[in-house]
Amino acid sequence: MSSRVLADMAALATAEVEYRDVLRATLDLLEEAASGVLLSIAVEEPEGVRHYHRVTEDADLAWAREAAGYVVEIERDLLPRSPSHLPRPREHQRAAPPAWFLSFAVRTRSGRPFALVIGSPEPLHLTAARQQEIFDVVQQASLVLDHALLLRQIEDMEVTDRLTGVTNQRRLLEVLEYELHRHRYSSDRLGLAIVDVEGLAAINRSYSHQYGNHVLRRLAAVLRDLVRPIDIVARGDTDEFVVVMPESCAEDGDELAERMRTRVAGMEFAGGDIGISVGFVQARPGESESAEELLRRAQDELQAAKRLERSRAVLWSR
Repeated sequence: MSSRVLADMAALATAEVEYRDVLRATLDLLEEAASGVLLSIAVEEPEGVRHYHRVTEDADLAWAREAAGYVVEIERDLLPRSPSHLPRPREHQRAAPPAWFLSFAVRTRSGRPFALVIGSPEPLHLTAARQQEIFDVVQQASLVLDHALLLRQIEDMEVTDRLTGVTNQRRLLEVLEYELHRHRYSSDRLGLAIVDVEGLAAINRSYSHQYGNHVLRRLAAVLRDLVRPIDIVARGDTDEFVVVMPESCAEDGDELAERMRTRVAGMEFAGGDIGISVGFVQARPGESESAEELLRRAQDELQAAKRLERSRAVLWSR
């Protein structure tokens, strides 16, 4: 199994998927390679060290929750001292609850520490050869996540979302703050629409996240084609786009929403139907509101739209 898992890890390193998808796939492969009831990884991300846990389906959840706290202590102890060479796995034992742990720690060439801990309520009897197989997968996993995180850091310095080609979230906030400042002193209203893609989760489950990314790229192209030259299309959360609409009136928002719904309804995708929900708000002249506040208000309208009609709902706030 380890050779196949290593091959899948290598393929994942070059896959055109986002960090959260790389992380999920890495955990899946580690779970295949490791033998234990509880599996946990710790990786140093830009925001700080994050811990991710997995348990088997038949695990005692009460045991797993208590053991996970001890696992975090092990990982915190390992990460500052993660060496660059191949260390021997370390064994850990705890009396209450009865638990046996095996830990692996590495540091990538970029200096990012990474740790894997396997836990079980029963003693872990793994041969030296089996431990080495697991460690080979751990080392590959650390390189895959390190590469994905470096790409994310590069993207954070850019203004374009690499997946869809529209404005990224970082640039969106800058543009929105500028437009809010400009429209405070004009007679026109600033419109903001959040477009949520309905049905993408089902497509991801059935046809993989790669195909889901293809769907997002097509929808981004449709939005860019439908908006006015002065409008800005940006990436929101995983399944969302944001449209900044300077010098817009309510009729502009109505027209854009209807055109989007008509175009999306005519598109065909494997795995299921795609629809949209839209939350739309306007900033009025003279109002003092930050970009985050306006986005939050649009998000509230989007959630209200979903409550009223779960699929393809549009709700306007003027």
